[in-house]
Amino acid sequence: MKYKLPFGTHGIRGNSSLPPFTQRHLHALGQALELFLEAKKFPKTILFGSDTRASCPQIKQFLSQGFSSTTHIQSAQNLPTPALIQILKKNLEIGLGIMITASHNPAHDNGLKFFLQEGKDLSTDDENLIQSFFSISFSSPYPYQESFYKESLYPSAFMEYFTQIKKKFAPQFLNGLRIGLDCANGAISEYAPVIFKHFGAQIYTINTKPDGQNINKNCGSNHPDELKALVLVNKLFCGFAFDGDGDRVVAISSTGELNNGDDILAMIATNPIRKKQGPVIGTIASNSGLKKYLEKNSLSFLASNVGENQVIKLMHEHSSNLGGEPSGHIIIKEYMMASDGIFTALALLDSILVNNNFSLSSFEHYPQASKNILTQIKPPLSTPELKEIIDSFTEIYPQSSILIRYSGTEPLMRISVEAPTMDEAATISQQLETKITTILKDLTKKTSAPNVELKNECHTLSN
Repeated sequence: MKYKLPFGTHGIRGNSSLPPFTQRHLHALGQALELFLEAKKFPKTILFGSDTRASCPQIKQFLSQGFSSTTHIQSAQNLPTPALIQILKKNLEIGLGIMITASHNPAHDNGLKFFLQEGKDLSTDDENLIQSFFSISFSSPYPYQESFYKESLYPSAFMEYFTQIKKKFAPQFLNGLRIGLDCANGAISEYAPVIFKHFGAQIYTINTKPDGQNINKNCGSNHPDELKALVLVNKLFCGFAFDGDGDRVVAISSTGELNNGDDILAMIATNPIRKKQGPVIGTIASNSGLKKYLEKNSLSFLASNVGENQVIKLMHEHSSNLGGEPSGHIIIKEYMMASDGIFTALALLDSILVNNNFSLSSFEHYPQASKNILTQIKPPLSTPELKEIIDSFTEIYPQSSILIRYSGTEPLMRISVEAPTMDEAATISQQLETKITTILKDLTKKTSAPNVELKNECHTLSN
């Protein structure tokens, strides 16, 4: 029996009741990861972190049952992804960090993010090696008897993370500011309030009581309306909404304006201490207004493909110290080459205070509209039926920019349109959604092939 692990843009993600999150699949994956550590000559110590989903303990149990007694398993329990990365940067005795999370996805999903020593992501070669070991393990007879494993707690996780953050900001620099926090009922529910209070903020919190099922549910960075109401009703200085595992953030101004990752990039980049730190890296999904704003402020802008790993890759290539995505993943090199919602919020506040930008003003956005199409298959965008539609819109709307791509973490096709007016952007996105939905339904009927996971495949039509 063959099974291909669904590695996406950042680890593995999917419905927690389906493969590869069954006991058999996870047992084989645990065996494969142990063989991977041996092949790479990494320490056979694994540190687990997780968000607050009900499925996390079972996934950890099934995965751990695949390890032999020679592997040391440690658990930091509920932990933001950035905290796990910070620990791995400092503790080289840990060979692999495993974060059990589906980030911004709903509670019925879950996932596995893998980090090597120093917090580095798996390479494509690493994923292929794990797949080869998994195929061997999965094809072997499955030991239906329960296996036993031991784990030890890693109790210093929060303090190790907090210590790194405290090094970067002045004590009490938020003294007197009234700030709202939407913790998405996720991994930072206990962390964020403590950290913001430490720096002197008076905080107002919502969604800090996870029950296993309410993570990201109508809250957090994908649903900031409740935070907006909190800020307006209580007349707060601003508010921040995080996602389930704490690696992304969006902001709400005192007047209720939403500031996404592009806005946050703009405001952090214009902090005087950052103006000579290389180009700012965004993505092909970034609003065109960001580039123009940065250029007006004597800053250069480069666009990567969509995905945090793609932003980081371009940052390395161009010696950049700042990059991010509209979704709220922001990477600040001086801190670490990974996104951290809490640190980003603090860095944004620092820039706001330095620049006296209390209204959180950034740049004028070009009109944009977006659509998501649920799809069980992900045929290449070069498929004739899809290509014909894509090419036709190039001719019909030469003054607009259209981004079409598959999500690397969800069964979705994403359509984003930037146009001279909002009416035009909305019209184009609606037309594309209607035509492509019909095509995808027809293609689904014609094939019984499983979902093809594509990493950031996209098509951009630029004006």
